[in-house]
Amino acid sequence: MNPAIESSPPERARLHRHLFGLVLVLVVYGSLFPFHYQAHMPSWADGWALLRPEAHPSRSDLLGNLLLFVPYGLLLAGPMPPSRRLLALLGGAALALGLQYLQFWFPDRVPSGTDAVLNWVGIASGLGAGLLGALLMQRSGPLDLPRPQFVLVASLLMALWLLYRWFPLVPTLDVQNIKNGLKPLLQWREMGAVDVLRNLAGWLVFLRLARYSWLQRWGSWQLAALCLAVMAAEPFFANNAISPANVVGLALALAPLLRSGPSTLMVVTGVLAVSIVVAALSPFEFRWVGGFLWIPFAGSLGGDPIRAIPPLIEKFYLLGSMVFFVRYLGTSHWLTVLTLGGFVLALELVQQALPGRTPEITDPLLVLGMAWLMRPLFERVRVYPQGELMPLV
Repeated sequence: MNPAIESSPPERARLHRHLFGLVLVLVVYGSLFPFHYQAHMPSWADGWALLRPEAHPSRSDLLGNLLLFVPYGLLLAGPMPPSRRLLALLGGAALALGLQYLQFWFPDRVPSGTDAVLNWVGIASGLGAGLLGALLMQRSGPLDLPRPQFVLVASLLMALWLLYRWFPLVPTLDVQNIKNGLKPLLQWREMGAVDVLRNLAGWLVFLRLARYSWLQRWGSWQLAALCLAVMAAEPFFANNAISPANVVGLALALAPLLRSGPSTLMVVTGVLAVSIVVAALSPFEFRWVGGFLWIPFAGSLGGDPIRAIPPLIEKFYLLGSMVFFVRYLGTSHWLTVLTLGGFVLALELVQQALPGRTPEITDPLLVLGMAWLMRPLFERVRVYPQGELMPLV
């Protein structure tokens, strides 16, 4: 028996509100972290300070402030009346400027009108990309699915994998950069089993998500060509390289796809779970060091943001896909929260006995947030005979 899920406009609107709420929380969090409040007396000088452009912003500041508001712009492209979209657009611009002004009360942050302008550019970029994507989807024709929201969620998760592989999304034709991106292919002896497993899980998840995404009509050879193109393009993005582990992981993921059809959802979910455990606990050399960070993203945002963003993208991709697959297998919301939340929290607690790790509350909270975000997709479940509507495996 397979559960199939029906869609309704109110549930779609609810999902949209959930996404907006999550994005707003992340925007405020990223703008005011690490929340070291200090009293400040407002003055006209604050306004003049915001009007002065920043002389030489670093590349990390440019990318961080730009990317922080792109999801907000993407959500503005969703289904809503033009008047509400305009209000949300103006509200996003006011929010960006207001958060810069609030940073006067948080001395670890540097208020800057330039950052607000970059936030506005991020909103505009997200809105443009979202409207373009919606136009392309309309021209491609409707998809035959009982629950269109699956298409959106699966496609967004796939986009996270592309973002992770191509980050920081800065194309380049620099010959030296391309050479550096291909050099790791000559270092096969340095390839680790953990990296191979992590890449294998990532590509398996990507291929499985394609069955629920806008690429669901693509055949096996088309999906294989897409994966190879994604990997081949990596050296053409700044500071990216093709690793031997990535090549082997993709080859192992494509083998069952091309030989005997897609792997079952249960198998992909199992490989994903094993890869999360191995990546969290390797090299399995336990020695108690203690220490647990209860402030979300404290370990990630405390250092160089450019280096911190790719691991965060990978976490969103892997943990979000795990929640999606477990719910799609028929597990209830609260059972998913308890099992996956407890599973990830246990891994973080064990990391207190692994030197060099930073155990924190971030991953369990990501699981809770993803489960809450996807809850509207799985609320109305009806059972149909096997083979009808959307098969699970």
